[in-house]
Amino acid sequence: MSAGIAAPAEAWRDKDPAAWTEKDIAQLRKNSPWAQQPREMVRVAATKKQAAPRRTGSKKTNDVGPAPLPNGAGTKSVPVNAQPVMRWESAEPMLAATQRVDPKLAARFAELAKESYVVSLAGFATPPEYETPQMAGSEMVSRSFLEIGSKRLKANRVEEVESDGGLTYVLLFPRASKIEEMGKTVDAVIHVGKAHSRASFSVKQMMFGGHATL
Repeated sequence: MSAGIAAPAEAWRDKDPAAWTEKDIAQLRKNSPWAQQPREMVRVAATKKQAAPRRTGSKKTNDVGPAPLPNGAGTKSVPVNAQPVMRWESAEPMLAATQRVDPKLAARFAELAKESYVVSLAGFATPPEYETPQMAGSEMVSRSFLEIGSKRLKANRVEEVESDGGLTYVLLFPRASKIEEMGKTVDAVIHVGKAHSRASFSVKQMMFGGHATL
């Protein structure tokens, strides 16, 4: 799976958070070392048909036309035309940016960040097979993880947050493992239903105030 979109020039790095403009904050929250548009994928059945069998000349033959595909046959992963954003809400610059947008939400993320890495998925449409976002979230937390090399850190909790931007799924990963010291790249993988999203983050680029912050 490919990494997220490369970040453009980062003017906000040379400023104090209090001096960030609306444009700086928007960039931080959508396209920065801590925020990416992941490639969203979904499992679908291929539409190709099998060739119809030849007639044998027997009056008993009724097997004309394409035969149904067996279960699982012809399935493949294809990209979905959606633009969710995956964010490390527990990172210091993200907390500072969120403080400017929604102080109450920033305070909640700061509290969660004391014991967890906080990774959100915003702009993700809840799959239609789930009656409520909470039902989707329950499956999401059991199937999502952070991948650092050959190691995986599983999510242990999920929250659904409503904001001006709509519904956001917030996944919590325990800080028992210090990701900053485990590898150069962290892949965040979020599964729910038939869809999954993945984004790759460079620990080296996630520097702020002279240290890596996740």
